[in-house]
Amino acid sequence: MLFALIMSWFFLPANGTLQIQVQNIQSTAGVLRIALFNRSEGFLEDENAVMAQELDIKQKGIMYFQLPDLPFGKYALAIYHDLNNNKKLDTNAFGVPKEPYAFSNNARAKWSSPTFDESAFQFKNDQQTEKVTLQKWRKQ
Repeated sequence: MLFALIMSWFFLPANGTLQIQVQNIQSTAGVLRIALFNRSEGFLEDENAVMAQELDIKQKGIMYFQLPDLPFGKYALAIYHDLNNNKKLDTNAFGVPKEPYAFSNNARAKWSSPTFDESAFQFKNDQQTEKVTLQKWRKQ
């Protein structure tokens, strides 16, 4: 029995399935653009994402998607609702987002995007869910 317990520590899975729950979807227009980052260097730069996906929106409210076989570690999510499907987060003349967005930990953007550390979470379970809420920018 003790031998089996000790051996199980050596063979613990190093990967799991991350389920992401996106809340507050107000429209079925456009797509959700999701990027997952695993370090602070280059955070929010598309070419530095370890995963990027585009998802069609089928209904308002809540949407789920999964990232299977993801290695355990520290990650941060950045998501935006590309309402006009032009493959960019539209902003006004001051750089303020005009489309809904979300970060893991529901980190708030106040005059700038949150940092990796503000958005980061530990992915360490075989099955883990991260919830994010789409928001529109407003003075905070």
